[in-house]
Amino acid sequence: VTGEGSEGGTDLSKAHKMKAIATGEFEIYTQLKGGTPFYFVSGVSGTPARFSYSDGLVKKEGSSEVTADGVYRITLDFNTGASTVTLVTRVSFYFSPQGEILFDLPYKGYGIFQSTETVTFKQEGWGRDERYKFRMFVKEDGGSAGEKELEWGTLNQTDSRPTASSPESYYYIKLMEPTQWDNKWKLMGDFDGNPAVYTLYLQADKPYTHSVTKP
Repeated sequence: VTGEGSEGGTDLSKAHKMKAIATGEFEIYTQLKGGTPFYFVSGVSGTPARFSYSDGLVKKEGSSEVTADGVYRITLDFNTGASTVTLVTRVSFYFSPQGEILFDLPYKGYGIFQSTETVTFKQEGWGRDERYKFRMFVKEDGGSAGEKELEWGTLNQTDSRPTASSPESYYYIKLMEPTQWDNKWKLMGDFDGNPAVYTLYLQADKPYTHSVTKP
């Protein structure tokens, strides 16, 4: 994604790469300027092919616009020629023991949402409860539809706290319908009542994933 309305502006080398989610299908979470043109290219050097969308269809050449500044999820399906544009209004940390959102993760750029916060585990009769996941609020149809709540939960089911040697796949995420207890992770004990950096990565060159690290 490049052009005046994109994160990288008109500098082709700073174009924001889309993620291939299936053969001929691409997706991106990116920040766009309202009323300012942007478009899609097949590469970042030479004279790449150029595409845009309008009325839910992928077009050759041209440019596209969104109505308001914001973070958007855009999908392009070159198999069917269909496109979707969804406004992402909020990404948040959801704490299962309390059944509520504790804080938001602001957008930092190029598919990264991040916040530094302190989470205190919930004391239960059997011990400390540390289960969590993420919520995302969206408005489909380019932002004109009503707000909908979705969930980023575990791609790989787990019921254990991670350790320093846990595989990267422990943190992989999948988009699904919200629940309180399903598809959750557990925080390391070190983060009970201590600040941590919570980061969600929705990027092209790695699986959709997240991290919880010390500041």
